[in-house]
Amino acid sequence: MSPIRRFVCFISATVLLYGCDALEYEDVSTTKEYNYLVGKQYQSEEDLLAQVVANENSHAQSPDENNGKFPNYAVLTRPPGISQLDTLFYEAVPSGSNIKILRVERSEPTFLGQYVKYVVTPLDFQITGNPLLRVHQEELNNSFTIIED
Repeated sequence: MSPIRRFVCFISATVLLYGCDALEYEDVSTTKEYNYLVGKQYQSEEDLLAQVVANENSHAQSPDENNGKFPNYAVLTRPPGISQLDTLFYEAVPSGSNIKILRVERSEPTFLGQYVKYVVTPLDFQITGNPLLRVHQEELNNSFTIIED
């Protein structure tokens, strides 16, 4: 592959990956498609990481830079985690941990489709600073099982 073609591929991939993170999401918890999920409880089938990310509205890199508060946002993901510039730290979440879905959010449509993420609350574990906890749809489908009511 020529150097120019490699450069174009690199720039395209960078723009694509940045674009996925910058999407706007809307709350779709009350829609027929997703309302049945709110309140459902799930248990992790494997060890996960809580990737704690800087406050969405600031680029604070520590509690001191964020008015003494820890960031309000974390993503549950499989190890080794996702490389992201705003990541402050990771915390282990052991297999068998339980979560409850509070809200469902869906991205605006893109040429790659729409993305769904769930805002959840931990039921039997805690993340430093009690950040808002999110799980992407793929992670929920692949790493969790539903706890029957």
